[in-house]
Amino acid sequence: MNVHEFIALILCSVLFFQSLPSKAEGPVLSHCFDSRNYTSGSQYESNLNKLFTSLSSQSSSKGFITDSIGEGPNQVYGLVQCKGDISLTDCQKCVNTSTISITEICPYRKEAAVRFVNCVFRYSDRNFTSQSQTQPVVYIYAVLNVSDPDGFKEIIGSFMMNLAETASSSPSRFAVNVTKYEDFRNMYGMVQCTRDLSEMDCNICLHEMITRIPDCCVRSPGVFIASLSCYVNYDRNTPFDLSLLYTPPPSKPAIPALPPLPPVVDYGDGHSFDSNDTRPIGNIDAPINEKLPLMNLAALKAATRNFSTANKLGEGGFGPVYKGKLLDGREVAVKRLARNSKQGLEELRSEVQLIAKLGHRNLVRLLGCCLEGKEMLLVYEYLPNGSLDGFLNDNVKRKRLDWKQRYKIIEGIARGLLYLHQESQYRIIHRDLKTSNILLDEDLNPKISDFGLARLFEESQYVGNTRNVAGTYGYMPPEYAIHGRFSTKSDVFSFGVIVLEIVMGRSIGSFHNSDSNNLQGHAWRHWTRGSYFELLDRCLGNRYIESEVVRCIHIALLCIQEDTDQRPTMSSVVVMLSSYTMNLAAPLQPAFLLTSGTGRSRSDDISTGREASESEASSCTRSKAPSNNDVTISELVPR
Repeated sequence: MNVHEFIALILCSVLFFQSLPSKAEGPVLSHCFDSRNYTSGSQYESNLNKLFTSLSSQSSSKGFITDSIGEGPNQVYGLVQCKGDISLTDCQKCVNTSTISITEICPYRKEAAVRFVNCVFRYSDRNFTSQSQTQPVVYIYAVLNVSDPDGFKEIIGSFMMNLAETASSSPSRFAVNVTKYEDFRNMYGMVQCTRDLSEMDCNICLHEMITRIPDCCVRSPGVFIASLSCYVNYDRNTPFDLSLLYTPPPSKPAIPALPPLPPVVDYGDGHSFDSNDTRPIGNIDAPINEKLPLMNLAALKAATRNFSTANKLGEGGFGPVYKGKLLDGREVAVKRLARNSKQGLEELRSEVQLIAKLGHRNLVRLLGCCLEGKEMLLVYEYLPNGSLDGFLNDNVKRKRLDWKQRYKIIEGIARGLLYLHQESQYRIIHRDLKTSNILLDEDLNPKISDFGLARLFEESQYVGNTRNVAGTYGYMPPEYAIHGRFSTKSDVFSFGVIVLEIVMGRSIGSFHNSDSNNLQGHAWRHWTRGSYFELLDRCLGNRYIESEVVRCIHIALLCIQEDTDQRPTMSSVVVMLSSYTMNLAAPLQPAFLLTSGTGRSRSDDISTGREASESEASSCTRSKAPSNNDVTISELVPR
């Protein structure tokens, strides 16, 4: 990593402006990628110079260009995109400046990129177009604070998410609009992706940038956050061309109930389907979400070795799940509907209609489906580390989860739920959040999965009812298990249970065969005694940050309170996790729900009951709670 790449990464925490710049003398972000180099006087250098000339000349007539020069190992690919509100003259100036800067910052590199406020410029010896690049990221923001940060945060979050939706569905991948805040003052917003991205990839990129706002600058009235593939920008100083303002369409009608299963319609293979299309599945038909790719059964059989036992990852209410490898090298997880499974069909309908519309780094991505003959398959991205409960229940794997990693997992789950509850197009209740439905990618980042029980709420709807209670006891709040009432606060309760499991390094099931209280009672007893660190997983030893441990337990207890009104929203939880200075309310005694499925709640005498046995608790040796001098992970600094 050269000095310019290092500076670009440091910008994430130290770039401050009194107001956002409309133009910049130097790039705000640069990236030299890996160590592949070309030599002076080589054919690659000649092709690169020709590419620079081509991109510069074309930028005088259009604001987005992709081009390539040469062939074979000396072929060079390039991309230029200018900010959607600048003139073509300014666009060409930015491109010309970029061609000079990029060779100075990344000399003799075969792949490099620079971003100025007004344009992004990238070249490579490989075809990178249509591939989203969300790292590194630059944050530029005004050091001023708004007077009502909580109200401002809600307004900006909704405003920018709506802009992201508009931009991603537009061929220009660009949107600009204005909203009101603080005594009806104007706030102007702009978002843009490079035009080579698909609608879904653009949406995901913009959401990645928007969800980073709380990390740096949620109180700032002027923010510019950008990667190489997209940026989000809002400012009260009107730096945008107001003639580009987007006029929103009429308000969306109320969300209809899920449609009844449609009649059988016979289609040939190899074409696209709209949202009302169906395919025959034996005696059952299922609606297909628009734009969800259909995959070939023969290809999926080959990928999973004809659904061999060796490729089987597990099984759920939907049916078995298999690991597969597609011809293009992608590893996938394939859910196969158990035949004659009514539950599986309903779960498939829910997943297709919900998760295919979503895009967030902390949600598992649905890649496509296959409906041929009697087969019904869903294809997801494959996450090599499996589920969170697989780590918590494995004494060897659990040692891989240091405190920093556990805190990151907790934050990631919180951000995924916040997206479902508030930041996605609709309000979505998961209803079956548990550690086995939290999958971990290769870097142990969490992704929420299994939306078979999820429910879609209208914008004005907050509480639902059902006679058919489904889910997992122990993670269910009492109002749902007993009365069938569910809301976003149901997921909040489940989140609180998961946080306690992560902190303790124990699954909720480890309490079922012991004389100890259930997990909630066990945590509450130590909380009231002030013996917080007795709850901590022994595998962590002394390597943890006291304040973060206490805060996580505190937040978890707030989430599992019996009164739904006392539980925080996920937006509040995300803020609590990212702020060391925010004062938290005192938690009330949690709801202690019988896990035997008897359909009633109880309040245990929390002063009785022994601790779980050593074998039940952990195979690791308990260490003393650390003193301040024992903390070795990192310094206590604001997030």
